[in-house]
Amino acid sequence: MTIIMGIVRPFYLALFLCGFSLLPAQPQGGVKLDSKRIATLMSEGLRHQEAGDTAKAIAVYSELISASGGTAAASVYFQRGLAYAAREEWQKAISDYDKAAAIGFEQARLYLSRAAARVKVDELEPATKDYSTAIRLRLDDPAGWIGRARVRVAQGRFTEAIEDFDQAVRLKPDSEEALLDRGRAQGERGDFRSAVADFDRIVAINPKHEKAYAYRGAAKARLGDHAGAILDFTQAIGKNSDDMVLYLARASSYSILGEHEKALADREQAVKLRPTSALALVARGSSYHQLGKHELGLADRTEAIRIDPNYAEAWTARGNAYFLLGRYAEALGDLDHSLKLDPTQQDLRPLLEEARQRFISSAVNTAKSDPPAPAASIVREPEPAPAPAPPPPSVVPTTAVTPTPAPKPAPVVKPAAPPPTPTTPEGWNQKARQHIAAKEFAEAVEAFTRAIQMKKDFAVAYNGRGFAHYLLRDYRKSIADLDEAIRINPQYGNAFRNRANTKRALGDKPGAEADLSAANRIEGR
Repeated sequence: MTIIMGIVRPFYLALFLCGFSLLPAQPQGGVKLDSKRIATLMSEGLRHQEAGDTAKAIAVYSELISASGGTAAASVYFQRGLAYAAREEWQKAISDYDKAAAIGFEQARLYLSRAAARVKVDELEPATKDYSTAIRLRLDDPAGWIGRARVRVAQGRFTEAIEDFDQAVRLKPDSEEALLDRGRAQGERGDFRSAVADFDRIVAINPKHEKAYAYRGAAKARLGDHAGAILDFTQAIGKNSDDMVLYLARASSYSILGEHEKALADREQAVKLRPTSALALVARGSSYHQLGKHELGLADRTEAIRIDPNYAEAWTARGNAYFLLGRYAEALGDLDHSLKLDPTQQDLRPLLEEARQRFISSAVNTAKSDPPAPAASIVREPEPAPAPAPPPPSVVPTTAVTPTPAPKPAPVVKPAAPPPTPTTPEGWNQKARQHIAAKEFAEAVEAFTRAIQMKKDFAVAYNGRGFAHYLLRDYRKSIADLDEAIRINPQYGNAFRNRANTKRALGDKPGAEADLSAANRIEGR
């Protein structure tokens, strides 16, 4: 979440007029504007901006800037920058903020706004500098401390982030915003008790704060207090009954406590809210399996795969279902395919090998009583997109003797056509994973980025890009991507495992252990 400063209200108009005293009486390349016309235009621009008509506001501010020959007051550039930011035209906003700063608009709100825009375009270091400048200009304003802390969280610098949040809370002890984000940062660092303490303070300030209950429930679950977690998730659901993730979170705690019927009821509700959610279907399948209804569990996993054929977790889940049903050949096929979709699931290999051994064992036992069957591949290897079939071979009769034909010139071998450029996020995701398999990690990052640009909530691609960053030893970027994958899909066990490995590489052993524990809980290990 970023901080975009509000627009300047009409009662600031006098300040704008003072600023325009810097304009030349006869601007070069423009039309002379008297103070009355300047006041009229500024009032008009502010009115459009307050009404949400940013296009008209920008047109008015641009007219003022054009009429001044480019020497408009800094406040006009700042105001137009805010209008561009409201339209999410971040680079244009940054350009106008730059011009305002160059003219001398040395105010904290400018640096806060430019920092927020830079965060949007992933310019985290420049954003940190802007937040630091805003802090220097307004030491008593918690906004700068909160903004800089959020950037540091995105960079995986949790200790420094918490120090900034501490200062924001000292300045404003009842800041729900600072307490919530500090609690989340404590959780990322694996300090769930401190996280619970922050969420406790928010609930005391605002008993209707849904997110505080939700996050406190998640922290309590990490501490093993599933009864307490269920109470908090129930409070959150009471305030937002349409949030599928809350039902899935409560279901996980019910499941761990052995209350599988209640877990199934919550997962049924999640599917009802989002019938096309592969995540919800996989979760409901888990409840069916826990209740011994393996065929229903298998059906849910199959439907999840139909909805999202590139969702590796669904293939893993159905492979587990086949394994439970003793259908080891099909289990092998699904688990192997899952590993192809997401090669980061190295912990899947032991289960794959166990399924392979059980299949071989069952085949041997069958061979003792049945006639030998034709040799078959042990592992079914489905491909996401089958390669084009080769041309049919020429047919030569075997019953007639034909003269040996004269040798033909060797055929000209044409170079293979380059593979087509992917046109879907799933296609880019698959291409990225091919790069990983070929140890082309930088290329994998680029392909995952293309997938994410096309599908902003593509948790699998964020997880894959995080893993690629990990392989490149760019651990800060890895953490940021894995955080996003988990934010989109809080039940993404493999993302927790990858983040555990990354945290371990950063020396964050408690955080790594917490993530590994979460992965095991999600996967029922």
